[in-house]
Amino acid sequence: METPDQVNLFRKAATEIFQKNYGFTARELLAGIHSGSRGQLGYIAFDGELPASIGRLYTHPQSVFGGLYGGGTLQSHRGRGLYRAVVAARACDAAKMGARYLIVDALPTSRPILERLGFVRLTDTWPCVLRPE
Repeated sequence: METPDQVNLFRKAATEIFQKNYGFTARELLAGIHSGSRGQLGYIAFDGELPASIGRLYTHPQSVFGGLYGGGTLQSHRGRGLYRAVVAARACDAAKMGARYLIVDALPTSRPILERLGFVRLTDTWPCVLRPE
């Protein structure tokens, strides 16, 4: 993803896929584009003109890990290989940026696909809210 228009398409698809507001993520992707940073990248797989699957890649030059986040596909387009294609594109770019390992924070519905691609489940995550006194 290289342009603000692409970020808008990403946000629209993410909002439809996950049924929540992706304004924060869109702002982060835009900031990366404007600053020339490659540390956070967005990916879109299209079916014709329709953005049908999305995902993000986080890397850092001092880390051997690449993080795959926010991957999802429109309900109407599941089972067509779009999610796998977005995973593969992010994995390829992560390797080019020096990542030796990938971490994925994925929904349980993605687990079978990721395991077929060679990922191994290590643990679960869950959202937490810190409320300091």
